[in-house]
Amino acid sequence: MGHSDNEWCIRPSCAYQSAVPRWLWLLVICVFAVLLGLATDDYTQPAYHSTVGSNDALNLPAAFLTELLKLKPVLLAMIALLLADRRLRWRFAVDFPAVILVQAGVGSALKELFQRIRPDDFEAAGIFYGPLADVKGNAFPSGHATAAWAIAAVMAAYYPRWRWVFYIGAAAVCWARLQLNAHYPGDLIAGAVVGWFVAQALMAWMGRVRARRAARALVAD
Repeated sequence: MGHSDNEWCIRPSCAYQSAVPRWLWLLVICVFAVLLGLATDDYTQPAYHSTVGSNDALNLPAAFLTELLKLKPVLLAMIALLLADRRLRWRFAVDFPAVILVQAGVGSALKELFQRIRPDDFEAAGIFYGPLADVKGNAFPSGHATAAWAIAAVMAAYYPRWRWVFYIGAAAVCWARLQLNAHYPGDLIAGAVVGWFVAQALMAWMGRVRARRAARALVAD
């Protein structure tokens, strides 16, 4: 069944251009959520691992979800989707890897900036050393959470009817990192916010570039 260009307009990108005040409010709420998560890490982390997280049987599905976010499975999934759904064409082939690369760069830069020690390093767990310290603290924000929410945003843009499936999957990846004691809840909330906003901003920018090119081509004709 065919789809017109308007039908395939990336919904988050279109919304971004027409509802800036709502996005600003959403950003404020997300920043507040990150700060709240960081402020309560010392309570929520041990509370989880003393209850649900103490079940070692959950480590296996958590490790499986973590492995799915590695580069090779992600790229293979992208290629398989391109082959399976001919409607995606070249836009998805550009948007998906572009978002993956940019979110990885932004996440790595933030890790270097904050240098927070992971919770499984018991000597200095949770400390933010900052960029001047000679330490290897890469907990904040969570790279897996950033990637999962960035991917979910792209997939939700192309398959809006399934958006909640993608976001639930991204939330499951965050749970996996918490279960494996690799991150504090604050790290995961921050990663989710960074990944989602990076994906939305990048897709909005690429949508505007395409619109300008289409307009110039129309004028030239």
